[in-house]
Amino acid sequence: MEDKKLTLVPEVEEPETAEDTNELYIKFAKPYIFGDKTYTGIDLSGLEDVNGAVLKEAGRVVQKLNKGINPATVEMTMEYAVYMAHHVTNLPSDFFWGLRAPDLVSVKGAVVGFLYGGDGED
Repeated sequence: MEDKKLTLVPEVEEPETAEDTNELYIKFAKPYIFGDKTYTGIDLSGLEDVNGAVLKEAGRVVQKLNKGINPATVEMTMEYAVYMAHHVTNLPSDFFWGLRAPDLVSVKGAVVGFLYGGDGED
């Protein structure tokens, strides 16, 4: 009987794209149609350029919309995350309010995580 050699083929990984390595790129679970365009995700890397004036304005807008909100936690609200995402992407707030719930929660998580330095490193 003849011995057969088994050759292992190494698994080939697909090259990473900028979207794969950018923690502020939110990939949607399903394509999202808004207007006449289909989105597979959004890039929130503009958060890196946000300054205190933008944070102040976001807080003012959210507090105006939600009377009685605790000012100490305003940046943890969905409204605040939508305002910030709108600001850095130039997409209308209706874009974000129309997202599927898991995708909108991902946007909120990215905004809040960025603001609180949630990069996973100590």
